[in-house]
Amino acid sequence: ILREKQPRLFVFENVKGLLSHDQGRTFTTIISTLDELGYDIQWQVLNSKNHGVPQNRERVFIIGHLRGASRPKVLPFGESDSLNNGKAPQGNDLAYCLQGGNDKHRGSYLVDDSYKNREPRVYKENAPTVRNYGGGGGLMPIVIPQIRRLTPTECERLQGFPDGWTEGVSDTQRYKTLGNAVTVNVIQDIFRHMI
Repeated sequence: ILREKQPRLFVFENVKGLLSHDQGRTFTTIISTLDELGYDIQWQVLNSKNHGVPQNRERVFIIGHLRGASRPKVLPFGESDSLNNGKAPQGNDLAYCLQGGNDKHRGSYLVDDSYKNREPRVYKENAPTVRNYGGGGGLMPIVIPQIRRLTPTECERLQGFPDGWTEGVSDTQRYKTLGNAVTVNVIQDIFRHMI
């Protein structure tokens, strides 16, 4: 796409593990290819929890600009560069994201027991990464004291989407969509720097 369309700017996002995949050779190949296509790049690992949502989701972001075009300084940036300043705004804390923000759920926390042969992990401040649960994905983190799966609405909130954003399809498709989505707040911060 970059070769054919030659956009002035692009954003590339992937899991943090991309940096170490095949002992770093995959990432080196990506950077070399982007250079050959005429792009200078900036990259950084950003965590959604530093952008106003209570989810621990680390992703590598690559910002590319066509060589010779004006170059905005986008990355690196820290928590102070986020519109959300690293703290979940009122209504976006973990308790709010769990079950519609009812006060009776304050003190609820998440347990991720999706890995066999390992002690469950307890999350009181930031949820684990929202993953793709459709079509044979891992087990869903559960909410304590009510032992249940996260709802699609709760996953929307943990990803920075408005309530009901993925309505109109099956819950399986909603979980898949939200697990594959980029956290809205992180992209907003990146685009604010780009523009």
